[in-house]
Amino acid sequence: MIAGVPAPQLRTLLQHIKRRDGLTVAEIADLLEVDADASRSIIDHLLADGHLTQIRDPGGHELFDTTISGNAIAGAKFVSPIPAAKAEQVLAAFLNRVRAYNADPDNLLTVERVTLFGSHACGAAEVADVDVSITVVRRVTGDAYADATEALGARVGARREGVLDHLRLPQRLLHSTLKNRNRYLSITNEDVSQFTDDYRTVYRHADDPDAQPFPPGAQIDHPGTPDRADS
Repeated sequence: MIAGVPAPQLRTLLQHIKRRDGLTVAEIADLLEVDADASRSIIDHLLADGHLTQIRDPGGHELFDTTISGNAIAGAKFVSPIPAAKAEQVLAAFLNRVRAYNADPDNLLTVERVTLFGSHACGAAEVADVDVSITVVRRVTGDAYADATEALGARVGARREGVLDHLRLPQRLLHSTLKNRNRYLSITNEDVSQFTDDYRTVYRHADDPDAQPFPPGAQIDHPGTPDRADS
């Protein structure tokens, strides 16, 4: 039991939260089949334990998203560790997908930076996951981005569940593309420098001659308060 929730049920909940880039108290209550008070109590425990973080959507509404710790629970799996050489192959294939994504002029986002952290960054002989953090920026600015996401949703046949859901669509498609169903690859958007000193940058947009450009001061595409990317 974690926060009074059976571990398998909590894992499913955190997977939903991670997939949607944050959920409301009411949405979490629906998933757990509890009332709002119980949902808030569980959320408070998960916040205190560092598994969730409070964010705001572009409209200022309160959401709760997974942290690195929460992502670890969401991605908990029973797989055999792989040797460092195999982990390096997983990382190399991932970085090739990053370069291919960034070179495609039709994509709405750009991976500005990739940071490797966790056991593989520390030089472990065997690892269970290749942990990477990506900094993602928007190529399209202002109101044009909302229009572009609407067009993208229509193009890929995504069901429209609201404006905010469509704004998150490019990020979900990006994660799916980069993940490529690899069970040893764990991707987050969090700033890992806030949690560990064991990390290193393994890709920078500025060093990739084939990457499409993004506007100076482009908005970082991440749930919560918008930031600005280094240009």
